[in-house]
Amino acid sequence: MSTLINKNSLAETVDILNAMFFEGTEISEPEREQVGIWIAARQGLKGAYANMFAPTGEDYQTPLRLFTGEKVTTGAGTGHIIGEEACRVMLKLNLKNPESLAALARATAGMMDAIVKERDFNKYNPGWFCCGTCTPTLWRHLSAGGLDNTEARYTAGLKALKSMRDGNGKWRRFKFHWTISALIEMDLPEAAEELRYVSKTLERIAKRKSKPDKFSLRRKRIAELALERI
Repeated sequence: MSTLINKNSLAETVDILNAMFFEGTEISEPEREQVGIWIAARQGLKGAYANMFAPTGEDYQTPLRLFTGEKVTTGAGTGHIIGEEACRVMLKLNLKNPESLAALARATAGMMDAIVKERDFNKYNPGWFCCGTCTPTLWRHLSAGGLDNTEARYTAGLKALKSMRDGNGKWRRFKFHWTISALIEMDLPEAAEELRYVSKTLERIAKRKSKPDKFSLRRKRIAELALERI
């Protein structure tokens, strides 16, 4: 089994891949296909959110840590975020085998159905999904080429984000570092505007001496990248 796969945790497998993409580490085609097939086999299993890729039992027993370190403690949040992040890495793996592509298509259809249900249940914003943690997850999925209407969803979502400014260089309801990780992947003036709004906060993070743990290092690097986009 590939060293990229943690057979006990889809969350950890996705985190390993996200780190490699973030750091620009090359992944060989055989490894891409192997990990893609493993993730594909989890599509629609028990515990899957919206027919996406199912977290493992271990994933559901431990609070989820986002790529930027914030915790998610609800089962629904865990299922949704791991499912969408798995879709995201499947897209970024640029897979060729029919089995993986078919699983990704089914997962995408499931998430699109969930978006329609969200639209019918709440006052609709096409760039918003559920809450201030799940919404940047949607944006990250879009940035990898998933779902549909990327620019329209970004524009509407950023309008909602702007309305959540707290006046102190952060936003209400939105997890700061996770939101920044989504904003740096958007090539829109509205995204740059939100980064300028939090620039003082970003500067403090970028100048801070990082602890050696992976989340602190990621937060610092993401802040540096965000400042480059202003």
